[in-house]
Amino acid sequence: MDVYNWDVTKVVDFIAELGLPHYCDSFEKNRINGARILGMEQRFLPQLGITKFDDQKVIMEGIEKLRAHQLAFLELAPRNHPARKMHVFQPYDKTAQL
Repeated sequence: MDVYNWDVTKVVDFIAELGLPHYCDSFEKNRINGARILGMEQRFLPQLGITKFDDQKVIMEGIEKLRAHQLAFLELAPRNHPARKMHVFQPYDKTAQL
C-alpha cells in the first residue's frame, strides 16, 4: 500500500474508517493527501479543528500504522520504484504554500 501517493479522497476515507467522519471535511478542505498525512504531527491537529485529546490519539495511532505500512511497502518495492525516493517523512506544515 503506497500511502504516500494517496489522494485527498483516500485520506478522507481513512479518517472515516477511524470512526471520525465528522473531521472528513477538515481534511478535505485542507487538501491533506497521503504525503501530508504521513508527515502529520499531533501539534497540527488543532489547526484542523481536532481539539479532543481522544480523537487526536485515534488519528495519531492511525497515522503511525500508515507510516509502518509505508515503510513496509518501501522495503518491498523494486529499487526503481518512484516511492523509494521518499524515504523520510517530512512534518506537515500548514503554512507552506500549496
